[in-house]
Parts: sequence; C-alpha cells; structure tokens
Amino acid sequence: MIALVVLVIVLVLPTTTIAEQGRRAVWDRVDVTVSLRTDSVLRVIELDRVIFNGGPFQEGFREIPLTRIERIDGVHVGEQRNGIVQQLRFVPPGNFSRLTPNTLTYQVVGPNVRIRWSFVPSTNAIRTFQLIYDAHGALRVYDDVPEPYQQFAWIAVGEELTRNSPVNAATLTFILPRAVDVART
Repeated sequence: MIALVVLVIVLVLPTTTIAEQGRRAVWDRVDVTVSLRTDSVLRVIELDRVIFNGGPFQEGFREIPLTRIERIDGVHVGEQRNGIVQQLRFVPPGNFSRLTPNTLTYQVVGPNVRIRWSFVPSTNAIRTFQLIYDAHGALRVYDDVPEPYQQFAWIAVGEELTRNSPVNAATLTFILPRAVDVART
C-alpha cells in the first residue's frame, strides 16, 4: 500500500499592511480546501474574508508560487453575497482594469501566478471572495524506494499574502481521493 505523505506548511505572519493615509485591508479569514483528485491534480478552493478600512478599494489579488507545481489553470473568482457566489468575468491580462468591476485575470509573473480581480469600490466594508483553481504537478510519486509513497506540499498562507496585509485566522483542509492509514502518513 502506498502511503501518502503530506507536508503542510502554514505561515500566518503579521507583517506590513496596505496602509495609505487611512486605508488598510486585513485578511480576516483565509479558509483553503485542497482536494487531491484521482488524476493527481490539486483542486484548490479558497474563501477569503477581507476587511476594508477606509478606501475606496476596488481590486484584489493573490499570488500563487509555482515553486512546487508545474502550472495553475481553471481559475475562477467570485464574490460571496448572502451565501451565493457571483462569478466574475475573465478578461485577458492586457484588457484588465481595476476600474471595470467584476472582472478577473491571471498570468505568470516571475515565479508566481498572479490572479487579479476588480469589484465595485468599497469603503469601510467586509467582502468575501472565493478563488478556485487547479494546481498541476504538485503530487510527487516515489515508486523506486523500498516503501513507495506519494507526497505533496501546499502553503495556504505564505509570504505572497502576508507581506501586503496581516491575516487574522486561517484554515487548511486536505481532501484525499481515498482513505489513508494515518499511521503511515
């Protein structure tokens, strides 16, 4: 039986904030669910609750490091209102403007995938955004060792997020395609 080894690093480090003359955004909650699909792709669903103090704010972003993965695709962003997620419309990176609400774009920028989205300007508000994307090449398979195993790593809240705003609370949940003996993880 192949054991699945899960390496989890969750960093929640309060650092600098988006602060400009009374403007500040704080990630109140970041809840991430990573599902390992049977095709070895990770489906990531992230629910981000953001507190905007001052403003106006009209753009959000997320950077996903490509350090341990081959690529990101299937990107969707929506805003949760009254328990319903309203999806934003994708536009190519060259056509994205924070001044056009309810749009999103993404592209590889250096070692990261940068996801950007726009929304109706907010001042002194709490907004909740849902990001969904697929991470390819994150599962490592080690069949050529005496006890074969599989491994993946995922950083739910890392420096890419905390260098811009503090994160008050975060959760990371893994869902595997089949049961795994915890003693072998």
